[in-house]
Amino acid sequence: MHDQKHQQRNKHTCDRYDDPRAWPSWRLPEGTDRGLWEYVHSDEIARTEFDLFRDDPLCRTDEAILMEWTPKSPGRVLDLGCGAGRHSLLLAANGFEVVAVDLSQPLLREVKRRTYDAGLARRIAPLRANLRRLECLADASFDLAVCLFSTLGMVRGADHRAAVVRQVARLLKPDGSLILHAHNLWLNLRVPGGRRWLLGQLGSALAGNPYWGDRSACYRGVANVVVHLFTWGELVGLLRSAGLRVVRKLPLHEATARPIPAPWLFPHIRAGGWILQARRSNQN
Repeated sequence: MHDQKHQQRNKHTCDRYDDPRAWPSWRLPEGTDRGLWEYVHSDEIARTEFDLFRDDPLCRTDEAILMEWTPKSPGRVLDLGCGAGRHSLLLAANGFEVVAVDLSQPLLREVKRRTYDAGLARRIAPLRANLRRLECLADASFDLAVCLFSTLGMVRGADHRAAVVRQVARLLKPDGSLILHAHNLWLNLRVPGGRRWLLGQLGSALAGNPYWGDRSACYRGVANVVVHLFTWGELVGLLRSAGLRVVRKLPLHEATARPIPAPWLFPHIRAGGWILQARRSNQN
């Protein structure tokens, strides 16, 4: 009887840890915190994501920029943090071959389903991976990488974000480019409670806190989803450290996701975020 109870207890413990959502923090992938881990394992979030963002202003801007900035001759694209596959499907429909990367298996199932429904299965390859660990992909094998909807900001820790950008630089062909979206730290000057939060973050930066600029919120029913908000100098420095330089940028209004008016007037303070294109430093 004692052995039977012991086995039942062990089975309960094993079952609990077989569920990734119950993993202790030390088992989480690098650059991933508890909030993001809960988010990527939600079947409900995956099921509703595509339709939820169908008319989102930032998604519409992303799509317009992709069509304007992507190479005219279709090539190979790396979609980082592909979500339910909105950008992958758009690019594949325009002749590109896409590797759609996400940490979420439920979201990748949505990508696969929508890919088959659209008749694009030969052009989109879903890949479950941590953006920090893309060693399974060959050097200089992509013409374009896209990292949109603040995906880079969802990677926790400056060292891990730098590792992601280094991976992207490694994977791009010599004439390849990265299209990236990031939120601006200074948008908090204009949101409720933002100024008080900013003061606290500036204090954290002075104290050497490596997580300054990270803001958490309850997002789509998941508590403590953290997004890092960048300063422009921080973002440019991050890209430069990986051998990438910004060749064009679009400062966006935080509410409309449209280009801000008079973009020459304090854009690094007024922008809610940016979409930018970066190339290797030795490319024009």
